[in-house]
Amino acid sequence: MESMQTLPEPLSDVSELTISHIIALDAIEEVRKLYDVFIPSEKAIKNEFWKEYSEKEELCGKKASLALFVASGDRRIVPREFQLKATIALCSGKDALIDVGTGYGKTFCMVLPTLLSPGNISLVVSPLKKLQEMQVLEFRACGISALAINEDTPNDENLWQDIISGHYSVLVVQAEQFFVDKGHFPRLARLLYQRKFIKQIRFLLIDEAHCLYTMGTSLYGLPAFRPAWNYLAELRTRLGSNVTVAALSGTLPKHIKHVVKQRLQLDDDNLCNIKLSCNRPNISYAIHEIVGELSDYRNLDFLLSNETGSRAEGRRRRKGIVFHDSVEGAIAAKNFQDLQLPIERRGKGIIRHYNSYMSEEYLQVVYDDFRDPNGVCEILHATEAASTGLDVRDVYWVVQYGISREMTITQQRGGRCGRDGVTPSIHLIMFEPWAKTIDLTAALKEQENSNEILDPDRPICGKLPVKAKKRERTGVSMLRLVQHPEICIRKTFTRSNDDESDDGQLLYQDSCTNIKYRGTPTDPHRKALEGEAQGEKRSTSVATPNYRRVPWRASLASRLARWRFDTWKQDPLKAVRPQYLLLSDKAIDMLVRIHPNEVVNFEQVTLAIGESKDWEKKWAKQIFDVIRLFDVEVGVLEEKEQLEEVERKKRRKLEKEREEIEGNRRAFRMETEERHRQTHASSSSREEIMQRLEQLSAEAAARSTFQFQPVNKRKKLADVFEADAVHRQKEAERRAHEFIAQRQGAK
Repeated sequence: MESMQTLPEPLSDVSELTISHIIALDAIEEVRKLYDVFIPSEKAIKNEFWKEYSEKEELCGKKASLALFVASGDRRIVPREFQLKATIALCSGKDALIDVGTGYGKTFCMVLPTLLSPGNISLVVSPLKKLQEMQVLEFRACGISALAINEDTPNDENLWQDIISGHYSVLVVQAEQFFVDKGHFPRLARLLYQRKFIKQIRFLLIDEAHCLYTMGTSLYGLPAFRPAWNYLAELRTRLGSNVTVAALSGTLPKHIKHVVKQRLQLDDDNLCNIKLSCNRPNISYAIHEIVGELSDYRNLDFLLSNETGSRAEGRRRRKGIVFHDSVEGAIAAKNFQDLQLPIERRGKGIIRHYNSYMSEEYLQVVYDDFRDPNGVCEILHATEAASTGLDVRDVYWVVQYGISREMTITQQRGGRCGRDGVTPSIHLIMFEPWAKTIDLTAALKEQENSNEILDPDRPICGKLPVKAKKRERTGVSMLRLVQHPEICIRKTFTRSNDDESDDGQLLYQDSCTNIKYRGTPTDPHRKALEGEAQGEKRSTSVATPNYRRVPWRASLASRLARWRFDTWKQDPLKAVRPQYLLLSDKAIDMLVRIHPNEVVNFEQVTLAIGESKDWEKKWAKQIFDVIRLFDVEVGVLEEKEQLEEVERKKRRKLEKEREEIEGNRRAFRMETEERHRQTHASSSSREEIMQRLEQLSAEAAARSTFQFQPVNKRKKLADVFEADAVHRQKEAERRAHEFIAQRQGAK
């Protein structure tokens, strides 16, 4: 810990507050003062939360909040209650079991303790390389030096010397790197025998902790898929009692949670147990039987439309993921669907596949494009590699194509959609016809008669052969789900996760008032969801299909930023109230995207960016006036542009008419010239014939005593040719007049 430092006075901007200053603070009153000044009131944790903690624990929690607020830069992130609970526990020497749904922000449960422990190392165990990369980026975004260690990590002496010396505060490691694996003794595993290195380790943070059971345990007679996850119990022992442990997962059913606690030696007396519902109201669930074989990809035709891949202005790109059991199936489905697109859209990356057999470069390109709001890819055919390694906030739908073998896998995959908590999303489970024919009577009876917690994902046949077929591997819980469509899928998921929280209750909508409630319709103490109160206006920005035109966004953003600066300069509290408290960069980005027709009053400004009523009274009206004035100016410009476009169309039409008239004239001239040429050719032929006749007559006369006199015949033949020439000339003129009349009539 650094020595006590004095904060600069006066402290007027968050840029003057540093992580080292925050960590050095040990006076609760000073921390409270800073917390009240810098943390926005609408984002601050309620006072009731802090009452259950001692001053020392409150000091830790508020320092963590300030540290993340500063470290997150322009994002200005404020921790949630469960993240602070985990941080306070870990920094106080307690272990933590964090069971919260996918997309809730488990990563910050690892970031916060690390921020408060400079000079120490946090070991993060992660199952997939892609997830490792994402976690490293998240740590670095908060100013924490992090490194991913797996089989691809180079054996560079300088790099490993930096690791040993503690240059990296976070090491995101694959489990196999801690132990001897297939005869290989990894370098990190050797470091764990060096006391100097182990002393630097403060936290062991195991992400996707359900992998201890699903990957690290020998199940149903089959060997463990990745045995190293089972050996993490040995790692806990080797690191010693001074290292606190956190196990994090979005899917921890009872039987898996029991194994995790046992393997990691998590004692209930020294354990902070955090449970948040995995139930997301914005996700709808459905099941559908596949017609025919799984290889008949016409079953997925409903995912395509005439608009798929269209770049039309105003069209929203609704991204989705199709999960397959095999790499071959994912590639085949991708190729089939790509051929269903219009020819000009094929092979453009609108439909792509994503699996662990592809190169790192390919996976990165696909991931970046799929995550980019302005990207091309709309449909991603993926395998298990994407179920935990793909964090995209605006995925609208997930299709499980073919029944999955476990409920845990199904929920992990479904958790890829609707991760922002507000985007209306759907998780569709498509299953093979044979799944409805399997008899579950014996398995369900076994569960009723058992006094122990049986694995709900156990296969129907008990032990599995090495090359078991899919119908043999599929678990009881998934088969029961598809065989009983009358059972609520949402309720099945919450029960499988032992979710008894308020958020785990069902949702329903009152048919008279259209207000959404949680619980049951007959509950007299029912409460409306937040933002669903009678008469309260709700933001429709999420469901709005249109956005503001892209060319105008930068100009409006500049106008709002200028208003923010000018208003802040006149603010008497500007010494303690930074500009971002008036209007953050993120709020500006949200406002400039909203279609002008959707902002009709200043209350909608508040709803769009999620600000408080106090903020609304101070600033919303001014911001609304700035936006409306801008829209009026844009309207004038667009109207002028439309008038100019009309004039341009008129000019183009006139030019086209002139070109048609000129073309008709040219055609008439050409046809007339052709007729004259033909007439001239006929006259020339007549003269040649007459000359030949005279020549023949002269030769005949020379050979005969009879004198041939062709005078009368020559005169008559000349008259015939003359009449024919006149007739041809008149016929050419008549046809030319008819051609001109036809052109004018068509016009």
